[in-house]
Amino acid sequence: MSFRDLGLSKSRFTLKTILASIISGLIWVVFMQFIYIPVIKSLFVVPDYTEYNFIQGSLSKLIMTISAAWLIGGFYEEIVFRGYIQSLFEKWIPKSSRIPWSIIITSLLFGLYHWQQDTFGIIAATLGGLYWGFLYRKYNNNLWIVILSHALFDTITLLLIYTGVFGNLN
Repeated sequence: MSFRDLGLSKSRFTLKTILASIISGLIWVVFMQFIYIPVIKSLFVVPDYTEYNFIQGSLSKLIMTISAAWLIGGFYEEIVFRGYIQSLFEKWIPKSSRIPWSIIITSLLFGLYHWQQDTFGIIAATLGGLYWGFLYRKYNNNLWIVILSHALFDTITLLLIYTGVFGNLN
């Protein structure tokens, strides 16, 4: 399976793709910061999530962490989870329920992949997986959209942690 087969071709990297990525990334930041995190914190005692607090006050650590987030969160995770695993499930699952189940199963695996972020991080990652899985299908398996959307979400979240503007649970 080539990168082109996964939806990662130069011809699909367009201005429309970039704009859709920016809008979808911003929508996900807003959802997480203003809906998910407040709701979870109002219903449960949520332990402080401090995994990325080391970037506060250090521009060099912020830049290195954002670079790693783009490489791991944006490229690696989306190529593996949406590009490969979700596409693989779409081939294995019977046609009548192929799309929803491939997205759901891949999202659950994506959530479990974020095990180090505790229960609420797993839930958040599963929801993110559902979101990016839907976007991947909505845009005809254009992997660029989910890569850039995910990377933008991670970047904004890290900037919010760096500045101390919002809490983190991603």
